[in-house]
Amino acid sequence: MKSAVYMGTRNIYKDMTPSLKSLLLHTDVEKVYFLIEDDEFPEYLPPCVEIINISGQKFFTPESPNYVNPWTWMALMKAALSKVLPDDKILVLDGTH
Repeated sequence: MKSAVYMGTRNIYKDMTPSLKSLLLHTDVEKVYFLIEDDEFPEYLPPCVEIINISGQKFFTPESPNYVNPWTWMALMKAALSKVLPDDKILVLDGTH
């Protein structure tokens, strides 16, 4: 299955939807994951989009070098995508500014 992953915090949600529409119109991606910090996305999303709230996840153990650092948890999620989506090949579309 061809999948794409968007990840973002509330301040970039408004930028994720136009990109999603373009992706679905111009590619053959079958499944899209939105890794966000809320349980719901503020706009309508088609059925092929799955929302995953990752704000409270613990993917890094205290002894991991990624546990304490200057990066946000959303930026660190790229290192844990294989744990979140173990059965997919993933194209990551990072909307951070």
